[in-house]
Amino acid sequence: MFNWKFLGGGLLVLIVVTVLVLNRIVAPQIDAHLNQVIPHDPWPVSEEAAALHKTLRVADLHADTLLWARDPMKRHDRGHTDLPRFREGGMFLQVFTTVTKSPPGLNYDHNEANSGDDITPLSMVQLWP
Repeated sequence: MFNWKFLGGGLLVLIVVTVLVLNRIVAPQIDAHLNQVIPHDPWPVSEEAAALHKTLRVADLHADTLLWARDPMKRHDRGHTDLPRFREGGMFLQVFTTVTKSPPGLNYDHNEANSGDDITPLSMVQLWP
């Protein structure tokens, strides 16, 4: 006689392991690949530009930081927004946006309204509520 409880338990373990692998390994790898920070020497900044920067209130009105499972309070080696770098750059205001849809092959010229969505699979992999 076939043991259905054994099959159900094995299937449950397989699902849990798959979700954990996607969440803990695959999602961070996707983040690291898509949000690379390329090391380089500091950009030359004139004294005049540095003095002007100190007088400005810098605002960034769009950041997809919350799209990725990263703590914005900690410095990261990927992405472009975290609080330590905000402080260093004199950031005054940052707006964290909510991404609702991103079509595959996103481009600035044309995107089909009925195209697929890259956000839904990412949200599932990262276990968003």
